[in-house]
Amino acid sequence: MDAVVAILSRGWLPSLLFLLAAALYVEAGRIEAPGLQAGQLAPSFWPRAMLLGLMLGCLSKIGELAAHARRGGVDVEASGAEIPADGGLVQDARVVVGAILLVLGYVLASDLVGFALATFLFLVAFTYLGGWRRKVRLLLLGTVGTVSALFVFVRVVYLSLPKGQGIFEDLTIALYRLLRLF
Repeated sequence: MDAVVAILSRGWLPSLLFLLAAALYVEAGRIEAPGLQAGQLAPSFWPRAMLLGLMLGCLSKIGELAAHARRGGVDVEASGAEIPADGGLVQDARVVVGAILLVLGYVLASDLVGFALATFLFLVAFTYLGGWRRKVRLLLLGTVGTVSALFVFVRVVYLSLPKGQGIFEDLTIALYRLLRLF
């Protein structure tokens, strides 16, 4: 019973996000697509894919909290140092707020600097926030993630992505040509 109380006390946010994502997943399935050709992805595909990812992430966090509660609320890191009984709630809150701000900044910056640069910066910053500190790996992840997303969205899905404004548009077009996306 203590495990259930611990999960509910710390797991309310992932539980709430899971329920909201599930409701939105159902709602996204109702998006109509008049004139959809055979073999085309329905407009509900990408929202539902993202919501499914959010639901899986929430379930993962709830499972992590359940495992933490079963261990009596004490975790031991690989270094042997104990994590505080509160699970580092203050640190967790900072990370959550930082992640939310990064997502908002990503959305706002995409129009100005373009999808490619905004995605690269977001991936590097978000991963750094998550705990990765090795610069080469961060840059490699940002580069591979950005190039992969560009190929999927531009070549496979034929999605028109924000190219940015001014010099950023020129840089995006140069990158597209370098990657042979144009």
